[in-house]
Amino acid sequence: MIEGGLGHVLAQFFFYIHITSVRTNGRRNFDMLIYNTTYQTTNDEARNFVIWMHEVYIPRAEAEGLLANPRLTRILSHKEEESECFSLQWEVADSRTLHQWHTHHGMALQEEMKRLFKDKVAGFSTLMEVIG
Repeated sequence: MIEGGLGHVLAQFFFYIHITSVRTNGRRNFDMLIYNTTYQTTNDEARNFVIWMHEVYIPRAEAEGLLANPRLTRILSHKEEESECFSLQWEVADSRTLHQWHTHHGMALQEEMKRLFKDKVAGFSTLMEVIG
């Protein structure tokens, strides 16, 4: 079981949805959102978790075309002795698209992750707006 740090966070996705237009170089408006999920996993499950993310989670999440440009990274700044942290980021057009993905696909993937890794993986999600 993961203790401390993200371990106290439920493995549930939280959506912070507040969308505004962004101006770039004074020329045009556009919305660009980054959907980030930070995961903490025990050291003994880290390798399996990364393999599962690459072989199962990312391809399934990407299949419907609602999320784009996945980036899975290892977090180096908050290293704990018995666990590793990862970040999975996606580009998404808007909060409606993210909500559609989450209700039709994301919840099933989350349940599969819970079933496979039980209490060895915890995570939280953040919706971010690109501002420049």
